[in-house]
Amino acid sequence: MGDIDPRTRPAVPGSYCEYCIEKVRLESEIVKSRVKLEGLLKLIKSMEQDYYHPVDDPEEYKTYCAEYKAIETELEKLRGKRNFIPICVELNCEIRKIDSDVEDKIHDIKYNSPNRRKIAKARNLFNSPAKLIEISNKYEVLNSEEINETIEVNDNPDNSKQAAEEPGKVEKSKIPPIMLKYVKNYVDILDVIRTTCGPTENKFGNGYIKIFTISIEQYQKVQSTLKVQGFDYYLVRPIDKRPLKVVIKDLSLDHDTDVIKNCLKKHGFVIGKVTRLTQFRTRQPLPFFLVEVGKSEISTKPEEIFKLENLNHLSITVDPYRGRKKTIQCFKCNRFNHTAELCSMTPQMFKMRPKSYNNRM
Repeated sequence: MGDIDPRTRPAVPGSYCEYCIEKVRLESEIVKSRVKLEGLLKLIKSMEQDYYHPVDDPEEYKTYCAEYKAIETELEKLRGKRNFIPICVELNCEIRKIDSDVEDKIHDIKYNSPNRRKIAKARNLFNSPAKLIEISNKYEVLNSEEINETIEVNDNPDNSKQAAEEPGKVEKSKIPPIMLKYVKNYVDILDVIRTTCGPTENKFGNGYIKIFTISIEQYQKVQSTLKVQGFDYYLVRPIDKRPLKVVIKDLSLDHDTDVIKNCLKKHGFVIGKVTRLTQFRTRQPLPFFLVEVGKSEISTKPEEIFKLENLNHLSITVDPYRGRKKTIQCFKCNRFNHTAELCSMTPQMFKMRPKSYNNRM
């Protein structure tokens, strides 16, 4: 004989499990409490919404509200007790058999598929064209002509002579502009520059006039003219002359920066300055040293410092400097986008806040 499914075994009439009896009792109490809550809620709302006959006895209203809260609390307790009742495992329990029959009827409901005529047909949203669309580039001829021209220019031996004869044009792209502060009488300033230094290309932007020069000699002449006349301006360091910034690690915290500078000079590097880095918030010194390596034709290339493995008989690690991305501010004129080293502008005067204003902060 095989095992019989308890769900199919007939229950003994009049046999009930104590868990099921308790569950039925709690569900009956829950239904009664819900009915009481609905009645009290309607009564309380009617008393609150009656505009022409307000509540005469506030104590009666408070009694109803307190009773409503008490029944609501009791209802939550009943639901909690019902949820903690274990599952019925009695095979002869009649209540369990009734519940299982109800579940079987729910699961036995067959799904009736709709009629094919009522089913929405799948629509073909994209119909591929019968003929393929030919795509052509009308500028293809121009591209081929440009390629041929570049080949002819590169193959022409006279181009090297032409480049050697025009060093000024090559240097022009490398010469940075001079940033002249914009003033109302800027025309007079540019007339002075044109008279003393020759024609220049001038562009306005962000409150400054960019003065582009043709040659280095003109660049130096414009700079000296602005300095003698007392005009406000600042310079931009060329990219090829900017120092390489690296960070040297694995040295002691109290290592002298002058010793590091002298040792690197012995290796043939042009060292601008060596600075010990500090923590941003606490300003505590860190065992990292920021080194600015300059460029020179005689000295060792700045990139060779990454190959350095020993310094003062200690093994070190050299990494590129990844500084915080922030706007540069000049400590001389308190303006932005340039440093005090290349600044020739009049310092700004700031008024101190009154003492009464600071006390309010």
